Amino acid sequence: MTTEPAESAYVPLVVTAAFGEGYRWAAGGLLESLRESNPSLEVLVFADAEIPGSPTYVTRVETLLDGFPEYYRSGQSRMNVTKFTMLRLAAGQSSAQDLLWIDADSLVFGDLAAYGRSGAVNVNRHGGRRGHLVDCGNGLVVPGEDYAIGSIWGIPNSEVIFDYFCEIVDARLTWPDAERMSSGDQILVNHLRADLDAGHVKVPVHWLSDETEDIINYRIAVTGKGHPAVGRSNYRHVRIDGFDIRAGAAKVGLWVWTAATLFEHRRTRFRSFRRDVRSRFRRLYGSTG
Repeated sequence: MTTEPAESAYVPLVVTAAFGEGYRWAAGGLLESLRESNPSLEVLVFADAEIPGSPTYVTRVETLLDGFPEYYRSGQSRMNVTKFTMLRLAAGQSSAQDLLWIDADSLVFGDLAAYGRSGAVNVNRHGGRRGHLVDCGNGLVVPGEDYAIGSIWGIPNSEVIFDYFCEIVDARLTWPDAERMSSGDQILVNHLRADLDAGHVKVPVHWLSDETEDIINYRIAVTGKGHPAVGRSNYRHVRIDGFDIRAGAAKVGLWVWTAATLFEHRRTRFRSFRRDVRSRFRRLYGSTG
């Protein structure tokens, strides 16, 4: 009688980036939320200055683009490759089996081990595009339910997947609609996922969560109202429940801002939220001034 080997626990190296004062401030909140929710996970921050209390790979964005064609060196196109470059550099800094990218303008409230799968490409669905079709360029059209977002995604620490991602980066330059597709890393992540699903590379794809409201907040409590902008009244029902943040009955596992909305909440000291949530955000981010 044989038994299947036990699945390895998901213990990724978390990688993020903070270039500029605003993003370094934002990363402070992410790091504090990770210390509370996932204290055993190792984190590496890429930044243009040292981040207190966390291992920091100090560099410049331009350095991360060394060796890439001119197409990737300006505007939104830079986001096509810098995240992946940082993951590859992080792989050389750690013995972790898996790497998990999280945008600095995010907060983690859930146990990431419960979401991810070791040895897989881990992606998460966009919570607000149900019923839509998303054009990812070069003939790839993805249902909104299966559109992978760029704020959180992970890959195994494997040269196979690194090499294949590089092939996709190079192939993008030949797309007939390459110039039109400017939504950054999400486009490449969706092409990577589609190729893996088609079996071009034998690396499994794993969705971090099938409940988009649980791990992403584009549709907090299925309001469909988008990111939590300043003054948006439908986020007044977000509340603290013990150690959890809930939107209605749903626990929020990963809170994702846009940089613009987060910096506006910083300016207003999170006054759009209930007092209990406001206090939590202020504590996580330390200073909002």
